[in-house]
Amino acid sequence: KFVKESVVYTLGDIFAKSLAFILIPIYTRYLIKSDYAIYNIVITIWPVLVILYFKGIAGYMIRGYFELKAESERKEFFGSLILLSLFISVVLSGLVHIFGDQIFSPLFKDVSYKPYLQFAVGIAFFKLFIHNVLTIYRTKRRPLTVVSLSVFNFAINVAIIILFVVILKKELMGALYGQVISLGLISLIFFLYIQKDIRYKIRGHYIRAALLFSIPLIPHALSGWIINLSDRILIERFSTLENLAIYALGYQLAMALDILINSMNQAWMPFFYSNAANKDQQKELMKSTTFYFTLVVAIGLLMSLYSREIILFAGKMEYIDASKIFPLIVLAFVIHSIYYMSSAAIFYMNKTYIVPFISITAGIINISLNIWWLPQFGYIAAAYSTIISFIVMAVMGYFFAQHFYPIPFQFSKLIAVFIIALLIYGISLLFHLENWFYAIPVKLALFALFPLALILSNLVQIKDIRNFKSIFFG
Repeated sequence: KFVKESVVYTLGDIFAKSLAFILIPIYTRYLIKSDYAIYNIVITIWPVLVILYFKGIAGYMIRGYFELKAESERKEFFGSLILLSLFISVVLSGLVHIFGDQIFSPLFKDVSYKPYLQFAVGIAFFKLFIHNVLTIYRTKRRPLTVVSLSVFNFAINVAIIILFVVILKKELMGALYGQVISLGLISLIFFLYIQKDIRYKIRGHYIRAALLFSIPLIPHALSGWIINLSDRILIERFSTLENLAIYALGYQLAMALDILINSMNQAWMPFFYSNAANKDQQKELMKSTTFYFTLVVAIGLLMSLYSREIILFAGKMEYIDASKIFPLIVLAFVIHSIYYMSSAAIFYMNKTYIVPFISITAGIINISLNIWWLPQFGYIAAAYSTIISFIVMAVMGYFFAQHFYPIPFQFSKLIAVFIIALLIYGISLLFHLENWFYAIPVKLALFALFPLALILSNLVQIKDIRNFKSIFFG
Protein backbone atom coordinates (compact mmCIF):
# COMPACT_ATOMS: atom_id res chain seq x y z
CA LYS A 1 0.00 0.00 0.00
CA PHE A 2 2.91 2.34 0.74
CA VAL A 3 4.32 1.70 -2.74
CA LYS A 4 0.95 2.29 -4.42
CA GLU A 5 0.25 5.52 -2.54
CA SER A 6 3.82 6.70 -3.08
CA VAL A 7 3.48 6.10 -6.82
CA VAL A 8 0.15 7.98 -6.95
CA TYR A 9 1.48 10.94 -4.95
CA THR A 10 4.73 11.02 -6.90
CA LEU A 11 3.11 10.88 -10.34
CA GLY A 12 0.49 13.41 -9.26
CA ASP A 13 3.00 15.85 -7.82
CA ILE A 14 5.36 15.47 -10.75
CA PHE A 15 2.54 16.08 -13.22
CA ALA A 16 1.00 18.97 -11.31
CA LYS A 17 4.22 20.71 -10.40
CA SER A 18 5.76 20.12 -13.79
CA LEU A 19 3.11 22.57 -14.96
CA ALA A 20 4.72 25.10 -12.61
CA PHE A 21 8.12 24.32 -14.12
CA ILE A 22 6.66 25.36 -17.45
CA LEU A 23 6.75 28.89 -16.05
CA ILE A 24 10.54 28.91 -15.65
CA PRO A 25 11.40 29.12 -19.38
CA ILE A 26 8.60 31.67 -19.73
CA TYR A 27 10.08 33.85 -17.00
CA THR A 28 13.62 33.55 -18.32
CA ARG A 29 12.46 34.62 -21.79
CA TYR A 30 9.82 37.26 -20.98
CA LEU A 31 11.46 38.86 -17.93
CA ILE A 32 14.83 40.55 -17.84
CA LYS A 33 17.33 39.05 -15.40
CA SER A 34 16.78 41.66 -12.68
CA ASP A 35 12.98 41.18 -12.83
CA TYR A 36 13.40 37.41 -12.66
CA ALA A 37 15.54 37.95 -9.55
CA ILE A 38 12.88 40.17 -7.95
CA TYR A 39 10.21 37.57 -8.69
CA ASN A 40 12.40 34.99 -6.93
CA ILE A 41 12.69 37.26 -3.90
CA VAL A 42 8.87 37.41 -3.72
CA ILE A 43 8.55 33.62 -3.89
CA THR A 44 11.25 33.45 -1.24
CA ILE A 45 9.25 35.59 1.19
CA TRP A 46 5.82 33.99 1.00
CA PRO A 47 6.98 30.62 2.45
CA VAL A 48 8.27 32.30 5.61
CA LEU A 49 4.91 34.07 6.02
CA VAL A 50 3.11 30.72 5.68
CA ILE A 51 5.31 29.35 8.47
CA LEU A 52 4.46 32.28 10.74
CA TYR A 53 0.78 31.69 9.98
CA PHE A 54 1.13 28.34 11.82
CA LYS A 55 1.54 25.98 8.87
CA GLY A 56 2.24 23.27 11.46
CA ILE A 57 -1.50 23.05 12.16
CA ALA A 58 -1.74 20.96 8.99
CA GLY A 59 0.80 18.57 10.51
CA TYR A 60 -1.45 18.09 13.53
CA MET A 61 -4.33 17.21 11.19
CA ILE A 62 -2.40 14.09 10.22
CA ARG A 63 -1.35 13.26 13.78
CA GLY A 64 -4.68 13.92 15.54
CA TYR A 65 -6.99 12.41 12.94
CA PHE A 66 -6.00 8.83 13.73
CA GLU A 67 -6.90 9.27 17.41
CA LEU A 68 -10.57 9.87 16.50
CA LYS A 69 -12.96 7.10 15.52
CA ALA A 70 -16.35 8.69 14.76
CA GLU A 71 -16.75 10.46 11.41
CA SER A 72 -18.68 13.30 13.08
CA GLU A 73 -15.74 13.93 15.43
CA ARG A 74 -13.33 13.95 12.51
CA LYS A 75 -15.43 16.51 10.60
CA GLU A 76 -15.53 18.80 13.66
CA PHE A 77 -11.80 18.26 14.14
CA PHE A 78 -11.06 19.47 10.61
CA GLY A 79 -13.56 22.34 10.91
CA SER A 80 -12.01 23.63 14.14
CA LEU A 81 -8.51 23.61 12.70
CA ILE A 82 -9.57 25.30 9.43
CA LEU A 83 -11.23 28.11 11.43
CA LEU A 84 -8.15 28.45 13.65
CA SER A 85 -5.83 28.64 10.64
CA LEU A 86 -8.01 31.22 8.87
CA PHE A 87 -8.19 33.42 11.97
CA ILE A 88 -4.41 33.40 12.46
CA SER A 89 -3.62 34.05 8.80
CA VAL A 90 -6.14 36.92 8.49
CA VAL A 91 -4.78 38.70 11.56
CA LEU A 92 -1.12 38.25 10.69
CA SER A 93 -1.62 39.15 7.02
CA GLY A 94 -3.15 42.44 8.11
CA LEU A 95 -0.27 43.21 10.47
CA VAL A 96 2.39 42.36 7.86
CA HIS A 97 0.68 44.57 5.28
CA ILE A 98 0.47 47.51 7.68
CA PHE A 99 4.10 47.30 8.79
CA GLY A 100 5.56 45.89 5.58
CA ASP A 101 7.91 48.77 4.83
CA GLN A 102 9.42 48.72 8.32
CA ILE A 103 9.82 44.92 8.26
CA PHE A 104 11.43 44.48 4.84
CA SER A 105 13.38 47.68 4.20
CA PRO A 106 16.36 46.62 6.39
CA LEU A 107 16.60 43.26 4.60
CA PHE A 108 16.88 44.33 0.96
CA LYS A 109 18.89 46.89 -0.94
CA ASP A 110 17.11 46.71 -4.35
CA VAL A 111 13.66 45.20 -3.63
CA SER A 112 10.97 47.27 -1.86
CA TYR A 113 7.80 46.14 -0.09
CA LYS A 114 5.63 48.23 -2.41
CA PRO A 115 4.96 47.33 -5.15
CA TYR A 116 6.74 43.95 -5.04
CA LEU A 117 6.84 42.20 -1.67
CA GLN A 118 3.22 43.00 -0.79
CA PHE A 119 2.22 40.29 -3.26
CA ALA A 120 3.91 37.75 -0.97
CA VAL A 121 1.25 38.44 1.68
CA GLY A 122 -1.62 37.51 -0.62
CA ILE A 123 0.20 34.50 -2.03
CA ALA A 124 0.96 33.20 1.49
CA PHE A 125 -2.67 33.56 2.63
CA PHE A 126 -4.11 31.57 -0.27
CA LYS A 127 -1.26 29.02 -0.37
CA LEU A 128 -1.84 28.12 3.28
CA PHE A 129 -5.56 27.53 2.78
CA ILE A 130 -4.92 25.35 -0.28
CA HIS A 131 -2.29 23.40 1.66
CA ASN A 132 -4.75 22.76 4.51
CA VAL A 133 -7.41 21.45 2.15
CA LEU A 134 -4.98 19.05 0.47
CA THR A 135 -3.75 17.89 3.90
CA ILE A 136 -7.30 16.90 4.89
CA TYR A 137 -7.60 14.55 1.92
CA ARG A 138 -4.05 13.30 2.37
CA THR A 139 -4.90 12.46 5.97
CA LYS A 140 -8.03 10.61 4.86
CA ARG A 141 -5.71 8.59 2.56
CA ARG A 142 -7.42 9.68 -0.64
CA PRO A 143 -4.40 10.18 -2.90
CA LEU A 144 -6.43 10.39 -6.12
CA THR A 145 -8.42 13.31 -4.69
CA VAL A 146 -5.19 15.02 -3.60
CA VAL A 147 -3.66 14.53 -7.02
CA SER A 148 -6.78 15.73 -8.87
CA LEU A 149 -7.01 18.89 -6.79
CA SER A 150 -3.26 19.51 -7.14
CA VAL A 151 -3.38 19.16 -10.91
CA PHE A 152 -6.37 21.51 -11.08
CA ASN A 153 -4.55 23.98 -8.81
CA PHE A 154 -1.43 24.20 -10.94
CA ALA A 155 -3.30 24.13 -14.25
CA ILE A 156 -5.34 27.21 -13.29
CA ASN A 157 -2.27 28.89 -11.78
CA VAL A 158 -0.13 28.38 -14.88
CA ALA A 159 -2.90 29.32 -17.33
CA ILE A 160 -3.60 32.68 -15.68
CA ILE A 161 0.09 33.56 -15.37
CA ILE A 162 0.64 32.73 -19.05
CA LEU A 163 -2.30 35.01 -19.84
CA PHE A 164 -0.75 37.93 -17.94
CA VAL A 165 2.90 37.43 -18.92
CA VAL A 166 2.84 36.00 -22.44
CA ILE A 167 -0.43 37.23 -23.96
CA LEU A 168 -0.98 40.54 -22.15
CA LYS A 169 2.80 41.12 -21.82
CA LYS A 170 2.59 42.58 -18.32
CA GLU A 171 6.10 41.30 -17.48
CA LEU A 172 7.01 41.21 -13.77
CA MET A 173 3.79 42.76 -12.46
CA GLY A 174 1.82 40.36 -14.65
CA ALA A 175 3.60 37.41 -13.03
CA LEU A 176 2.80 38.74 -9.55
CA TYR A 177 -0.83 39.65 -10.25
CA GLY A 178 -1.30 36.32 -12.01
CA GLN A 179 -0.14 34.45 -8.92
CA VAL A 180 -2.50 36.23 -6.52
CA ILE A 181 -5.56 36.17 -8.80
CA SER A 182 -5.17 32.49 -9.72
CA LEU A 183 -4.58 31.38 -6.11
CA GLY A 184 -7.59 33.39 -4.92
CA LEU A 185 -9.82 31.71 -7.52
CA ILE A 186 -8.48 28.25 -6.64
CA SER A 187 -9.02 28.88 -2.91
CA LEU A 188 -12.66 29.79 -3.53
CA ILE A 189 -13.25 26.59 -5.50
CA PHE A 190 -11.47 24.47 -2.87
CA PHE A 191 -13.55 26.14 -0.13
CA LEU A 192 -16.77 25.09 -1.87
CA TYR A 193 -15.48 21.57 -2.55
CA ILE A 194 -14.48 20.82 1.04
CA GLN A 195 -17.80 21.67 2.69
CA LYS A 196 -19.07 18.07 2.64
CA ASP A 197 -16.03 16.84 4.58
CA ILE A 198 -15.88 19.32 7.46
CA ARG A 199 -18.19 20.79 10.12
CA TYR A 200 -17.47 24.25 11.48
CA LYS A 201 -17.43 24.00 15.26
CA ILE A 202 -14.84 25.52 17.53
CA ARG A 203 -13.57 22.81 19.87
CA GLY A 204 -11.13 24.18 22.43
CA HIS A 205 -9.33 20.88 23.06
CA TYR A 206 -8.58 20.46 19.35
CA ILE A 207 -7.30 24.02 19.11
CA ARG A 208 -5.11 23.70 22.22
CA ALA A 209 -3.64 20.42 21.02
CA ALA A 210 -2.98 21.84 17.54
CA LEU A 211 -1.20 24.89 18.97
CA LEU A 212 0.90 22.78 21.35
CA PHE A 213 1.88 20.55 18.43
CA SER A 214 2.56 23.31 15.90
CA ILE A 215 4.25 26.05 17.96
CA PRO A 216 7.50 24.06 18.47
CA LEU A 217 7.58 23.47 14.72
CA ILE A 218 7.72 27.18 13.86
CA PRO A 219 11.46 27.59 14.63
CA HIS A 220 12.08 24.28 12.86
CA ALA A 221 10.23 25.43 9.74
CA LEU A 222 11.91 28.83 9.87
CA SER A 223 15.26 27.10 10.00
CA GLY A 224 14.25 25.02 6.98
CA TRP A 225 13.39 28.24 5.18
CA ILE A 226 16.77 29.66 6.17
CA ILE A 227 18.56 26.64 4.73
CA ASN A 228 16.51 26.50 1.51
CA LEU A 229 15.71 30.13 0.71
CA SER A 230 17.50 32.70 2.84
CA ASP A 231 20.55 32.50 0.58
CA ARG A 232 18.55 34.52 -1.99
CA ILE A 233 18.36 37.44 0.44
CA LEU A 234 22.07 37.27 1.22
CA ILE A 235 23.01 37.01 -2.46
CA GLU A 236 20.85 40.08 -3.12
CA ARG A 237 22.82 41.97 -0.46
CA PHE A 238 26.33 40.74 -1.28
CA SER A 239 26.04 40.39 -5.06
CA THR A 240 23.86 41.57 -7.96
CA LEU A 241 20.31 40.80 -9.08
CA GLU A 242 21.78 39.23 -12.24
CA ASN A 243 23.85 36.76 -10.19
CA LEU A 244 20.82 36.07 -8.03
CA ALA A 245 18.84 35.19 -11.17
CA ILE A 246 21.48 32.61 -12.20
CA TYR A 247 21.59 31.03 -8.74
CA ALA A 248 17.80 31.01 -8.41
CA LEU A 249 17.36 29.26 -11.75
CA GLY A 250 19.79 26.47 -10.83
CA TYR A 251 18.19 26.04 -7.41
CA GLN A 252 14.60 26.12 -8.69
CA LEU A 253 15.23 23.45 -11.29
CA ALA A 254 17.04 21.23 -8.78
CA MET A 255 13.98 21.45 -6.54
CA ALA A 256 12.31 18.97 -8.89
CA LEU A 257 14.14 16.34 -6.83
CA ASP A 258 12.81 17.85 -3.61
CA ILE A 259 9.29 17.57 -5.06
CA LEU A 260 9.90 13.88 -5.65
CA ILE A 261 11.21 13.38 -2.11
CA ASN A 262 8.26 15.23 -0.60
CA SER A 263 5.86 13.12 -2.65
CA MET A 264 7.47 9.94 -1.39
CA ASN A 265 7.41 11.32 2.14
CA GLN A 266 3.65 11.87 1.96
CA ALA A 267 3.27 8.12 1.62
CA TRP A 268 6.26 7.29 3.86
CA MET A 269 4.88 9.00 7.00
CA PRO A 270 1.53 7.10 7.18
CA PHE A 271 3.37 3.90 6.19
CA PHE A 272 5.88 4.42 8.99
CA TYR A 273 3.19 5.28 11.57
CA SER A 274 1.14 2.21 10.69
CA ASN A 275 4.14 -0.17 10.89
CA ALA A 276 6.27 1.36 13.65
CA ALA A 277 4.18 -0.12 16.47
CA ASN A 278 4.68 -3.64 15.11
CA LYS A 279 8.14 -5.01 15.84
CA ASP A 280 7.56 -7.74 13.26
CA GLN A 281 7.60 -5.06 10.55
CA GLN A 282 11.21 -3.99 11.19
CA LYS A 283 12.43 -5.93 8.15
CA GLU A 284 9.89 -4.14 5.95
CA LEU A 285 10.97 -0.76 7.30
CA MET A 286 14.61 -1.65 6.64
CA LYS A 287 13.87 -2.59 3.02
CA SER A 288 11.78 0.54 2.55
CA THR A 289 14.52 2.89 3.74
CA THR A 290 16.99 1.32 1.30
CA PHE A 291 14.47 1.48 -1.55
CA TYR A 292 13.62 5.10 -0.66
CA PHE A 293 17.27 6.23 -0.72
CA THR A 294 18.23 4.25 -3.83
CA LEU A 295 15.36 5.77 -5.80
CA VAL A 296 16.31 9.29 -4.66
CA VAL A 297 19.96 8.74 -5.64
CA ALA A 298 18.96 7.35 -9.05
CA ILE A 299 16.79 10.36 -9.89
CA GLY A 300 19.45 12.75 -8.55
CA LEU A 301 22.12 11.10 -10.70
CA LEU A 302 19.98 11.31 -13.83
CA MET A 303 19.26 15.00 -13.21
CA SER A 304 22.92 15.80 -12.56
CA LEU A 305 24.10 14.06 -15.71
CA TYR A 306 21.82 16.29 -17.78
CA SER A 307 22.41 19.51 -15.83
CA ARG A 308 23.70 21.47 -18.83
CA GLU A 309 20.83 20.37 -21.07
CA ILE A 310 18.23 21.13 -18.38
CA ILE A 311 19.59 24.65 -17.82
CA LEU A 312 19.70 25.45 -21.54
CA PHE A 313 16.18 24.11 -22.04
CA ALA A 314 14.78 26.15 -19.15
CA GLY A 315 16.79 29.31 -19.75
CA LYS A 316 18.96 30.98 -22.32
CA MET A 317 22.72 30.79 -22.85
CA GLU A 318 23.16 33.73 -20.48
CA TYR A 319 22.01 31.40 -17.66
CA ILE A 320 24.51 28.61 -18.45
CA ASP A 321 26.47 29.23 -15.23
CA ALA A 322 23.43 27.86 -13.37
CA SER A 323 24.63 24.41 -14.49
CA LYS A 324 27.34 24.73 -11.82
CA ILE A 325 24.72 25.28 -9.11
CA PHE A 326 22.25 22.64 -10.24
CA PRO A 327 24.17 19.39 -9.39
CA LEU A 328 25.31 20.80 -6.04
CA ILE A 329 21.74 21.48 -4.95
CA VAL A 330 20.68 18.05 -6.24
CA LEU A 331 23.37 16.53 -4.01
CA ALA A 332 22.06 18.54 -1.05
CA PHE A 333 18.55 17.16 -1.55
CA VAL A 334 19.84 13.59 -1.81
CA ILE A 335 21.51 14.03 1.58
CA HIS A 336 18.37 15.64 2.96
CA SER A 337 16.34 12.49 2.19
CA ILE A 338 18.16 10.75 5.09
CA TYR A 339 16.77 13.39 7.43
CA TYR A 340 13.25 12.89 6.05
CA MET A 341 13.38 9.18 6.89
CA SER A 342 14.88 9.75 10.34
CA SER A 343 12.47 12.50 11.33
CA ALA A 344 9.52 10.10 10.97
CA ALA A 345 10.64 8.40 14.19
CA ILE A 346 10.87 11.74 16.01
CA PHE A 347 7.34 12.71 14.99
CA TYR A 348 6.02 9.24 15.79
CA MET A 349 7.30 9.49 19.35
CA ASN A 350 5.87 13.04 19.71
CA LYS A 351 9.37 14.44 20.38
CA THR A 352 8.73 17.51 18.24
CA TYR A 353 10.81 19.70 20.58
CA ILE A 354 13.90 17.99 19.10
CA VAL A 355 13.06 19.05 15.54
CA PRO A 356 13.63 22.81 16.03
CA PHE A 357 16.93 22.12 17.78
CA ILE A 358 18.18 20.20 14.72
CA SER A 359 16.96 22.71 12.16
CA ILE A 360 18.01 25.80 14.13
CA THR A 361 21.53 24.39 14.42
CA ALA A 362 21.65 23.74 10.68
CA GLY A 363 20.12 27.16 9.96
CA ILE A 364 22.70 29.00 12.05
CA ILE A 365 25.48 27.13 10.27
CA ASN A 366 23.94 27.98 6.89
CA ILE A 367 23.67 31.71 7.55
CA SER A 368 27.12 31.87 9.14
CA LEU A 369 28.75 30.13 6.18
CA ASN A 370 26.90 32.32 3.68
CA ILE A 371 27.92 35.54 5.43
CA TRP A 372 31.52 34.29 5.61
CA TRP A 373 31.84 32.79 2.12
CA LEU A 374 29.59 34.86 -0.17
CA PRO A 375 31.78 38.01 -0.20
CA GLN A 376 34.87 35.87 -0.95
CA PHE A 377 33.62 33.19 -3.36
CA GLY A 378 30.40 34.54 -4.84
CA TYR A 379 27.00 32.91 -5.18
CA ILE A 380 28.35 29.36 -5.62
CA ALA A 381 29.28 29.46 -1.92
CA ALA A 382 25.55 29.40 -1.10
CA ALA A 383 25.25 25.97 -2.74
CA TYR A 384 28.07 24.52 -0.62
CA SER A 385 26.52 26.07 2.50
CA THR A 386 23.28 24.27 1.68
CA ILE A 387 25.07 20.92 1.33
CA ILE A 388 26.82 21.31 4.69
CA SER A 389 23.57 22.33 6.39
CA PHE A 390 21.75 19.25 5.10
CA ILE A 391 24.63 17.02 6.22
CA VAL A 392 24.26 18.44 9.73
CA MET A 393 20.50 17.83 9.67
CA ALA A 394 20.90 14.27 8.39
CA VAL A 395 23.48 13.34 11.03
CA MET A 396 21.60 14.93 13.94
CA GLY A 397 18.25 13.53 12.77
CA TYR A 398 19.68 10.04 12.58
CA PHE A 399 21.21 10.08 16.05
CA PHE A 400 18.11 11.49 17.75
CA ALA A 401 15.86 9.05 15.87
CA GLN A 402 18.01 6.12 16.97
CA HIS A 403 17.65 7.26 20.56
CA PHE A 404 13.83 7.47 20.50
CA TYR A 405 12.87 4.82 17.94
CA PRO A 406 15.72 3.01 16.15
CA ILE A 407 15.14 2.92 12.40
CA PRO A 408 16.96 0.01 10.74
CA PHE A 409 19.21 1.54 8.09
CA GLN A 410 21.36 -0.70 5.88
CA PHE A 411 24.21 1.79 5.93
CA SER A 412 26.68 -0.38 4.03
CA LYS A 413 24.22 -0.57 1.14
CA LEU A 414 23.32 3.13 1.30
CA ILE A 415 26.98 4.18 1.20
CA ALA A 416 27.72 1.80 -1.67
CA VAL A 417 24.76 3.15 -3.68
CA PHE A 418 25.93 6.73 -3.07
CA ILE A 419 29.57 6.01 -4.05
CA ILE A 420 28.54 4.26 -7.28
CA ALA A 421 26.44 7.28 -8.25
CA LEU A 422 29.31 9.68 -7.49
CA LEU A 423 31.73 7.62 -9.59
CA ILE A 424 29.38 7.63 -12.57
CA TYR A 425 28.86 11.39 -12.28
CA GLY A 426 32.64 11.84 -12.03
CA ILE A 427 33.11 9.87 -15.27
CA SER A 428 30.54 12.10 -16.98
CA LEU A 429 32.70 15.16 -16.24
CA LEU A 430 35.39 13.72 -18.51
CA PHE A 431 33.06 14.21 -21.48
CA HIS A 432 32.58 17.73 -22.86
CA LEU A 433 29.65 17.20 -25.21
CA GLU A 434 27.95 20.42 -26.25
CA ASN A 435 26.02 18.85 -29.13
CA TRP A 436 22.71 17.49 -27.83
CA PHE A 437 22.69 14.78 -30.50
CA TYR A 438 25.74 13.14 -28.87
CA ALA A 439 25.23 14.28 -25.27
CA ILE A 440 21.80 12.71 -24.70
CA PRO A 441 22.62 9.08 -25.67
CA VAL A 442 26.10 9.13 -24.08
CA LYS A 443 24.72 10.36 -20.75
CA LEU A 444 21.85 7.90 -20.93
CA ALA A 445 24.39 5.11 -21.38
CA LEU A 446 26.30 6.37 -18.35
CA PHE A 447 23.11 6.39 -16.31
CA ALA A 448 22.40 2.80 -17.36
CA LEU A 449 25.63 1.84 -15.59
CA PHE A 450 23.97 2.70 -12.26
CA PRO A 451 21.33 -0.08 -12.10
CA LEU A 452 23.78 -2.45 -13.79
CA ALA A 453 26.38 -1.78 -11.08
CA LEU A 454 23.77 -2.27 -8.35
CA ILE A 455 22.81 -5.67 -9.75
CA LEU A 456 26.38 -6.83 -10.41
CA SER A 457 27.46 -5.80 -6.89
CA ASN A 458 24.43 -7.65 -5.47
CA LEU A 459 23.14 -4.47 -3.88
CA VAL A 460 19.91 -5.08 -5.78
CA GLN A 461 18.76 -8.56 -6.72
CA ILE A 462 16.57 -9.53 -9.65
CA LYS A 463 14.03 -11.04 -7.26
CA ASP A 464 13.72 -7.64 -5.51
CA ILE A 465 12.85 -6.05 -8.84
CA ARG A 466 10.30 -8.79 -9.53
CA ASN A 467 8.76 -8.31 -6.09
CA PHE A 468 8.48 -4.59 -6.72
CA LYS A 469 6.87 -5.20 -10.11
CA SER A 470 4.30 -7.59 -8.57
CA ILE A 471 3.43 -5.00 -5.90
CA PHE A 472 3.27 -2.17 -8.44
CA PHE A 473 1.11 -3.98 -11.02
CA GLY A 474 -0.97 -5.65 -8.32
